[in-house]
Amino acid sequence: GTAAFAAAGRASRAAAHPLGETGVAMQTGIGAAIKEGRYTKYPGVQFRRETGKWRVQFKYQAVRHRVQGQFALEADAARAHDAYVRAHGLRRPLHFPADGEVGSLSAQARRPAERSPRGG
Repeated sequence: GTAAFAAAGRASRAAAHPLGETGVAMQTGIGAAIKEGRYTKYPGVQFRRETGKWRVQFKYQAVRHRVQGQFALEADAARAHDAYVRAHGLRRPLHFPADGEVGSLSAQARRPAERSPRGG
C-alpha cells in the first residue's frame, strides 16, 4: 500500500544521498522546520525563546544528542555542533568543515594513525 511505497521512496533517496539515511533525515527535518517557521541555517541548532539563546540538539541514528551549554550566537552553537560531531566520530555533515572535510569521518581519514611506542 501507501506505506510500502513511501518506505521504498525513502530507501531510494537514502541510497542516493552521500550520507545515506542520516542525510535524508536531516533534509526531512529541515523541511518540517521551514513549514513551522522555526528554521535555522544550521541543522541541529535551535533557538530557545525562554532564554533567548541557541543550543545544540539533534538525533543521530535514533539517539538524541545534546551539547552542554547555551550560546548567544547561532554560529557559535554551530561550531559547538561541529566540535561534538568530530569528538564523537558521528557521520554527520559539518557546518564549518576544514578544507577537504565533509563530516567527522573524513577528518579522521585524513589524520595519520597514532603509533604507540613498543616496549622491548
